[in-house]
Amino acid sequence: MTSVRKMRREGIEDTVKRVAPEAKYIYVSIDTDVLDAAIVPGTTLPEPGGFTYDELVLGLAAVAQKGQVIGFDIVELNPPHDVNGLTARTVNWFMFEFLRAIAENQR
Repeated sequence: MTSVRKMRREGIEDTVKRVAPEAKYIYVSIDTDVLDAAIVPGTTLPEPGGFTYDELVLGLAAVAQKGQVIGFDIVELNPPHDVNGLTARTVNWFMFEFLRAIAENQR
């Protein structure tokens, strides 16, 4: 298992290159708990010191380069705890960025 701090030291993209194998098909499960609690308060286990939005987007783009992403899910969104829809909007934006990265790698 690789910690957020270790991934930051090594570099997000370099860590993905090292730990995620090349594959013909890839399925990705994205847990919103991986993000810092300040940007996703509406998650089941908000954690301080999690990834920033940009770090997650970089990591997802690196995963999209490892093979054909055939599906993904996003888990741990907890609407009753979502302050002003901040978590839902953040999830919407990183989902858009991941779909864009997937499309770019399909070319």
